[in-house]
This record gives sequence, C-alpha cells and structure tokens, in this order.
Amino acid sequence: AMPPAEAFWSVTLYDADRYLYPNPLRRHAIGDRTRGLQRDPDGGLTLRVQHAQPADPAGQANWLPAPAGRFYLILRLYHPREDARGWRIPPLQRRTA
Repeated sequence: AMPPAEAFWSVTLYDADRYLYPNPLRRHAIGDRTRGLQRDPDGGLTLRVQHAQPADPAGQANWLPAPAGRFYLILRLYHPREDARGWRIPPLQRRTA
C-alpha cells in the first residue's frame, strides 16, 4: 500500500555525514510527486535506492541515487491520514544483480 498521506509523501536520502548526496540526476528525494515514476505490473511501486544506475528504463525512472557507502533515508508523510498510526513502512529489501 502507498504511504497514507492526504497531501503527499517523499523519501529523502542523506549521505553518511547527513548531507544531501550529490548525484548526476540531482535527485535527493523521490515520492508520489516525482514525475515519470513507473508502477509495477501489480500496481505497486518499487523504488531503486542504489549507487549504480539501473539498466532498465523503469528502474531508472524509480531510481534514487545513493552513495556506495552508508546513507540514511527519511520518509515524510504530509497531512497523514488517520490510518497512518497503524501503517507499517515496507521493509527495505537488499537485492543483488
């Protein structure tokens, strides 16, 4: 399920020093207002948080560039719905190519 926000939601990435990570896309956050996001065939949304640029076009559209080392992610819900208190953030899944 998408994050329960009436206004919008976003995920912002910070490097190990807690600064925005400089990257070729100049993309520091991704969310429901990010243009061109590609939905999965089942209607879900897979965000790619990784250092290397994804090879497939859908992966590139949903890519949040990350440093090769440590980083932090912050999820923000703007004007959260009532059910936000019971909603659980989907766990990150490490995948290998």
